Amino acid sequence: MDVMEREIEVQRLREENKAILSTPLLSEGSISPAQVGMFSKRQGRQWINNAQRRMQVESQIKELQLTDEQIASNEAEAQREANESRILQIQRQMQDIQNIGIGKNGKLRPKYQRVCDQLHNELRILHNG
Repeated sequence: MDVMEREIEVQRLREENKAILSTPLLSEGSISPAQVGMFSKRQGRQWINNAQRRMQVESQIKELQLTDEQIASNEAEAQREANESRILQIQRQMQDIQNIGIGKNGKLRPKYQRVCDQLHNELRILHNG
């Protein structure tokens, strides 16, 4: 989507969801918990559904308002975080293997050594790319 298409989509979402977007939210302070407690069961369910829908629509609007650079940056950041998480997971796995995989001769058992080698290869790939 280019910028103009995204702006048109934002306007369409706002227009189609005017009533939903006017739903008061507790997080904004436009409605109090006491007021929500006074709703009938039906009104309470309706308010909850409308509030959830409002948050979904606002989220969609925020995503559409992001620039291409921000989207690329967010994706790169998410990928970097996923790589860091996987690196930490591999390091923990290797520590566990080294703690339990030592044989009587003081070396890693062959089965554990193969797993460690595979993990080392994956770790090298993650660090390089």
